[in-house]
Amino acid sequence: MRPGLTLIEVMAVVTLLAIAAAMATAGLSGAHEAVQLQEAASVFRNADAQARFLASTGDQVILRIGEESNTVELWPVGIGRVRAFTLGSHVSARLLDRAGDARIDVVHIDRRGQSTDYRVSLRVGERAGTLRVSGLTGWVEQAP
Repeated sequence: MRPGLTLIEVMAVVTLLAIAAAMATAGLSGAHEAVQLQEAASVFRNADAQARFLASTGDQVILRIGEESNTVELWPVGIGRVRAFTLGSHVSARLLDRAGDARIDVVHIDRRGQSTDYRVSLRVGERAGTLRVSGLTGWVEQAP
């Protein structure tokens, strides 16, 4: 009997290593999506805060999701688009009503920096999250 491994034993080891690598890669992609989702939520919070600040210093501001569904656009009434915030290349977003049941096109923020309550649905790959926005104060939190 010669020392060493047979071809079957080598193939079994390679197969086990390939399975372990595939499991590790799948776990890492889920973590990457979670980080992208948190970054998109942070960008949206910043966009909403800036929209409220712009509205309080001038006229009404319209906040909307861009045509590519991965940008938040701020439109001061009478001036035109001021700023677009990119949520991320693999992020899609939708504005929803207070209950989260119906899609809405825009959010109107008045001169006092107030709007109706609304939600934002964010999705990155298989991960999804919802932000709940209090229109009176601009408070943004993760919705359950």
